[in-house]
Amino acid sequence: MALTPLEQTIGAINQSSRILIAPTAELHGDAVGSAFAFAKALEASGKEVCVLLPEDLPPRFSFLPAPKQVTREIPFDRDFIISINTKEVPVSELRYEQHEDALKLYLTAPAHFSLDHIGLQPGPHKHDLVVTFGASDMDSLGALFEKHPYMFYDIPLLNIDRNPGNERFGNINLVDVLASSVSEITHMVIEALNVELVSEEVATCLLAGILEGTKSFQEVSVTPRTMEIASKLLARGAKQTDVVRYLYKSRSIGQLRLWGRILGKLESIEDLHLAHATLQDEDFADLAINAKELPGVLEDLHLHFENFSTIALFYWYQNGSNGGNGNGNHSASSAPGGNGLANGGPHVRGLVSSREEHVLERIMQQFPAKRRGRLAIFKVPVELVPEAAKLFLEKTFGSALKNDASANEAKPDIITSHRELSGIDASMADAVDATDEEVVQSEDYENVEDDLSVPYASLHR
Repeated sequence: MALTPLEQTIGAINQSSRILIAPTAELHGDAVGSAFAFAKALEASGKEVCVLLPEDLPPRFSFLPAPKQVTREIPFDRDFIISINTKEVPVSELRYEQHEDALKLYLTAPAHFSLDHIGLQPGPHKHDLVVTFGASDMDSLGALFEKHPYMFYDIPLLNIDRNPGNERFGNINLVDVLASSVSEITHMVIEALNVELVSEEVATCLLAGILEGTKSFQEVSVTPRTMEIASKLLARGAKQTDVVRYLYKSRSIGQLRLWGRILGKLESIEDLHLAHATLQDEDFADLAINAKELPGVLEDLHLHFENFSTIALFYWYQNGSNGGNGNGNHSASSAPGGNGLANGGPHVRGLVSSREEHVLERIMQQFPAKRRGRLAIFKVPVELVPEAAKLFLEKTFGSALKNDASANEAKPDIITSHRELSGIDASMADAVDATDEEVVQSEDYENVEDDLSVPYASLHR
């Protein structure tokens, strides 16, 4: 009888002693929490573990208990073996000299020998298992895969994810599309190894991952099993207060300013329950914000607008960040790269958070896109950033727009349901002038901890 993916996973872990962990290049909280929790648990079981990150850990995750070895660069992890056929040509002496640009080996033998008697072959890898978290394909690993492709082909690979679109690229694929988060799957694996490995630190990492993956239990993927696991993690000592404070109550000044800039640019189409905004290079330059921060900011922002089922952002994307000449009028025709998202070439990018499944499916059909939960990231085939919104609306809501004549000439309607937003940039600028702190507490998140306490309390009854 064939082993289940979980049984294969436990078997591979038990047979390995040196494990390399690689979360998705997006470094969202669910993947980071899973990777750190898994590493801490394996360290406690006596295994040698290394977490390989594509870039520095975002500051909002700095509270997570880090494994012993977290690195952005990994040295070449295998030896090379020089072998000499001593059966045919016995070697009586061997010595070496280290020169400035070469290492010279000297062999003394009683008979002549040639290169045919000498061989060079690679030795075993340092790591005997690679585990990925939250990556739907190899490209999702970003620079890790680009720099170290051999590690994902030469070493047994365990792929842990919940995305229905996962390409099952591992030797073992633990993909549970019914799980609320990758952290929920990771908890299942750690419990199957040994429930005692769920320490206070491991529980804190997993709780952070589940909260990030479910948007504080607001995703439709949340099940009674999710709440039961959250209750177990609290019982194991998870620091709920730290998780909520760092993930939901602390925002950098740049992020708060970006909120204000997006809110000030939002245009709405009420009949479609849609809002969209276009960001130019100067917006990023003024706020000192990288485009990689947009997904998290958009998801947080969408939580505050129940009347809009879909919010879209459009901006210029270049080599993993925003960039260009500052006016946003880039020419996509001269940008290198193909049509895919993974090629890294400059292009106009769309970012959508939607509660409507058909909207996300339509985006996946119409654009080169990737999806994570309610978030879709896609390439918009237009020359200039300001042209992106029109094409997105036509391709995604074409029939709906035609049925509503007024929608075709939709005029900018600045959102005012979230207080008076016209002056939000100025008010935030005043807040910045009044403090030198890098992180401020946002009053908009004061109710998050209270919301979390309700399901937990009910579970303990």
